[in-house]
Amino acid sequence: MNHSIYSADRQTHLKIVVVGLLCACFVLIVGVFAHVGQLDLGTAPLVKAGGANVTVSVDNVAVTNNGIGLWAQDGTAILTRRSYITQNATGVQANGSGAVFSYGDNSLNANPGGNGAFSGSMALK
Repeated sequence: MNHSIYSADRQTHLKIVVVGLLCACFVLIVGVFAHVGQLDLGTAPLVKAGGANVTVSVDNVAVTNNGIGLWAQDGTAILTRRSYITQNATGVQANGSGAVFSYGDNSLNANPGGNGAFSGSMALK
């Protein structure tokens, strides 16, 4: 048995090269089949907050190609800052006592089913 790569014989070097190539092929195959470029969220919102007293902060995010971009349900609040909400079926939606607030520096446009409206604005602190 060889304990050093320097004193290893030709057969040991060949084994090392073959194992390295097999590992590289394995990584390549996993990488090809693990590609998720065509992820389709359908009508699911990107951010859907629901439940008792839940607050979600969305900061510097592009919310695009969803059914509903930002959706707040009863008892929840979504605080949005520096984000783009565009190309969703509906941009912003709040149901019941839910609310979607803006810090005033968001882009809400080009949502084919309607942009919706923020529930209110908040001042930066």
